[in-house]
Amino acid sequence: QAIADLRTQVSNSGASGKTAPEETMENALAGLGQIGDMRSQVDSSSASISQMATVYTGVINTFIDVQELVVRRSKTVELTHKALSYISLVQAIESAGLERAQGAAGFGNGEFGQTNYQNFITQGANSNVRLNEFLAFATSEEKSAFQQFQNSDASGRVNDLRLAAFAQPFGGSLQGMSGLDWFEAATQRISSQIGRASCRERV
Repeated sequence: QAIADLRTQVSNSGASGKTAPEETMENALAGLGQIGDMRSQVDSSSASISQMATVYTGVINTFIDVQELVVRRSKTVELTHKALSYISLVQAIESAGLERAQGAAGFGNGEFGQTNYQNFITQGANSNVRLNEFLAFATSEEKSAFQQFQNSDASGRVNDLRLAAFAQPFGGSLQGMSGLDWFEAATQRISSQIGRASCRERV
């Protein structure tokens, strides 16, 4: 459904012919097929941070490329604002995905190394910045949905695990928390985020 909506946005923006936009979306479709395999590798702790980042970032960057085409070809301010808002939302999800990868490594090891910890903090902060950019263009309905998302059980669970991770280098314990626990919680939050402010609501 998301790909179909992106096609509609490109069409409405004035794109013509099966050129770069069509090819870009086909690349996104191909990339989505890798996500199921990656999740299986995460479940078995056989995926590295680099491997996770390569798969998820590649797919998300392709979606961003499509939206940037929409912005460049937009004939209305409204469509431009919707596309810019969607770009910020997708970038927020990308950073949340990278945070998820860093967290899976830290919780999976039972501790966060210095670089792992710094990257975990940075990606979480980046995601929050992008969400604020999204809200700058959001409608009142979208802002209300976002507030529900922030107050959801999924967000609460992630925040609890984040606090434990933040404290770990300073004597905090990650006992009873696994990499899979974090990955599943972060995935549920990201899925909820996409569900409440999906691309089909941006058209």
